[in-house]
Amino acid sequence: MHIRVIGIVLAALVLTAAPLSTQTASAQDRFVFTAIPDQDETRLRTRFEKVARYLSDTLGVDVQYVPV
Repeated sequence: MHIRVIGIVLAALVLTAAPLSTQTASAQDRFVFTAIPDQDETRLRTRFEKVARYLSDTLGVDVQYVPV
């Protein structure tokens, strides 16, 4: 179940990041993603904040996870 949720979030990131590639790096201030918690919100927050740090390092932009 957890792998499925992470897969859905990553797929959404790829689909939303594609249009961002046409912008200049200076125009990209922050990339925000969210997920609907179906389990313990604290646990999901911990997990997705790690994903946000990874994406921030990889993409070179500020990435933030916002729980619903």
